[in-house]
Amino acid sequence: MAHLPNIPILKLTDAEIFQKVREASESLSLALKNVQVSLPFVGGDPVSFTPAQIGTDARITSVLAQNSRIIAWATFVFTNDANVRFDRQPDTSFDKLQINFPNNNDLAGFFAFGKPFREKLGEPEVVKILPITISEEAKKDLAARKEGLAQLEVISRGFVETLKKETTEQWSKLNTLRGEDAARLKTREEELENKYKEKDAALQKKEEAIEQRRKDIDDRDYKHARRQGLKDQKARFTELGKTFTLTDTTSKKRWPVTILYILLSASFAIGAGLFTYKSFSQSGIDYLTYAKQVAFTLAFATTVGFYIRWQNAWFREHASEEFRLKRLEMDIDRASWVYEMALEWQYQNKSEIPQYLMEKLAHNLFREEGLRADGDKDADTLGSAIIRGTKSLSMKIGENQLSLQNDPGKTKSRKG
Repeated sequence: MAHLPNIPILKLTDAEIFQKVREASESLSLALKNVQVSLPFVGGDPVSFTPAQIGTDARITSVLAQNSRIIAWATFVFTNDANVRFDRQPDTSFDKLQINFPNNNDLAGFFAFGKPFREKLGEPEVVKILPITISEEAKKDLAARKEGLAQLEVISRGFVETLKKETTEQWSKLNTLRGEDAARLKTREEELENKYKEKDAALQKKEEAIEQRRKDIDDRDYKHARRQGLKDQKARFTELGKTFTLTDTTSKKRWPVTILYILLSASFAIGAGLFTYKSFSQSGIDYLTYAKQVAFTLAFATTVGFYIRWQNAWFREHASEEFRLKRLEMDIDRASWVYEMALEWQYQNKSEIPQYLMEKLAHNLFREEGLRADGDKDADTLGSAIIRGTKSLSMKIGENQLSLQNDPGKTKSRKG
């Protein structure tokens, strides 16, 4: 805060001090914020009054109405935070005035603020009474002080102007430097952003290359595994082609039927031989014996014929299955070739193989046409022929007894 202390003023009354301070503040268009005064009759402690209280509070109105010098000191504070203070000096011919201004960089404002208070309270009034109050030497000293004060005001004005000019130049240079720094910063940010984008693009390309490499490795491994699986399947088919046999369990299931055929054939052969021997050994003609001979002979021939057909059907089923496995082996080879070609097509052309070409290449794959819908059921045919004219037939083979009835769904097999 800038301040100008110890300015001598006339010993004015309290009311005159308040009046002249009001006139000076009005000339500056400043409003009074508050005033602090020291009243001896209240202990000398400072008492603060607002502008509204100055005309209404009895403590201050009664003092001003005395038109005397009761107030020891007073500080007038204005809305711009500047203040003016006067102090009573009992042992001298003058009191003291102090001017305080909030902004110590604004000297022009400081002097403009203090001038009306000095004019109303200070030097101008003192000069008027110099001829009757001070000596010639004091007059010269006062004139020198006034001249020095005027020079100081001129110097201060020049200093303020110079300070303003330099401040403006400094602000201009500062703004220029700020603009240059901002431009350099922006350029640097753009460079860094471009470098980041380049590195990010390079990293993206590396990631894509790594991903493509991983896919190629996966495809190669998958292709290897697929081809290895194909080789294993072909080896299995080759092994089946060399030793294509049924399991012991399946083969054993043929024995009951075979034994039945053998027993039937043997029975019919024995019957045919017995009745043939009887027909040749008797002296007369016995048509019943001849008929039995013919019947047993035909039954034997029929049983042998059915057995041959059953064995042929079994062989045909076996051979058909073996040929089917060979066709399946060729179809798997062909399907693997078609699949490999489709993958290569997609890899090279980046699109799927045309549907019409795929249909042509995969035509008749895994199709089983011309196979027998049902095998010959010679055993069933023979059984039907045997029991067609009988209600039931029982045959004991070892510990097993086979019962056949001429009623579908009632064939029984039991032990006993």
